[in-house]
Amino acid sequence: MDFKSIKKWLLCITYGLILFFLLYRFNDVVQFAKTGISILFPFLIGCFLAFILNLPMRAIERKLPAKLGRWRRPISLVLTLLLFVSVFFITISMVVPALTDTFQNIAASIPVFVDRIIVLLEENNISSSFFESTWITDILERLDSELVSLISSLSAGLISSTVGIISFLIQFFTTAAISLVFAIYILFSKETLVRQLKMLLFAHFPRNFARRTVKVARLTQNTFSNFFSGQFVEACILGTMFVISMSIFKIPYAILIGLLIALTALIPIFGAFIGCITGVLLIIIENPLKAILFVILFFILQQLEGNLIYPKVVGNSVGLPSIWVLVAVTTGGNLFGIAGMLFFIPIFSVVYNLLRESTWKQLRVKKFCQKDEKI
Repeated sequence: MDFKSIKKWLLCITYGLILFFLLYRFNDVVQFAKTGISILFPFLIGCFLAFILNLPMRAIERKLPAKLGRWRRPISLVLTLLLFVSVFFITISMVVPALTDTFQNIAASIPVFVDRIIVLLEENNISSSFFESTWITDILERLDSELVSLISSLSAGLISSTVGIISFLIQFFTTAAISLVFAIYILFSKETLVRQLKMLLFAHFPRNFARRTVKVARLTQNTFSNFFSGQFVEACILGTMFVISMSIFKIPYAILIGLLIALTALIPIFGAFIGCITGVLLIIIENPLKAILFVILFFILQQLEGNLIYPKVVGNSVGLPSIWVLVAVTTGGNLFGIAGMLFFIPIFSVVYNLLRESTWKQLRVKKFCQKDEKI
């Protein structure tokens, strides 16, 4: 057996042992990953923020005239930050009045909703027996006692809750400031950082490994860029469709539910249904018939979006079959919650494309690539 064969078998055994250890201590590995993420959280948020800001900044920088020279990057970054701040404040200015109106309408609709239930019970001759039953009285008394104890505990813990809220706000703004500064630094020096990372790779690792790593990094960057830009545009289109269609059919809370569906639609597969359930709960208190109309409208727009809009906006940019999208969303959700549901699709896509490329390469080596060959 020659040296190359021995080296190949040693690498296979090493990779097998590492994989066995990772699977055997899977819970510990996940816990270790979560601990590392919590420690590096501000910098990870900064990297993600830089990645998101880079999408419009890159387009703006291309549009700026070349005569601006080295000022193109600062100008494009400032314009990008102004764009995001404007979108944020416009969204807040739309959401806050909508939320205020929603809570006022819900508060006004609850007595009417209760009266409708009482009338319905009286029409079916079950009102008196229903409210006079012993178990209903016990439930009401228990709710009353629980409410009193809840108010007492809230009053006792008001000071500690206030301290906790202040501590959370300080931590939140500190993390946000660190993340923003780190993101701006990355955006200003992204070419330098990429060049330094390449120099480290080619200096300390074999040439083939370094080239392969750069290729994987480029594939990862393109996959994540296509996925997030496509998801954002698709979510905006879907939210706008809901606002317009709900306004046409005079369904209440059109702006609020449209924004909610646009936000939840960023989560593939399950996101829009979360927005649908929330919308139904809001509408049904005011008008149950409109809630039924909203559900019908939701499924119509979902079909329109899934069959016409999503393929053209996102297309096959991710390059992942539907069954693996479901696996990615489910696995990511179980491991890391909503963030896992969002990030695992492009991660699975990168792994899928690398495995597909490797598989076809091995098949060509083994001469299984003929069109009439059956495997």
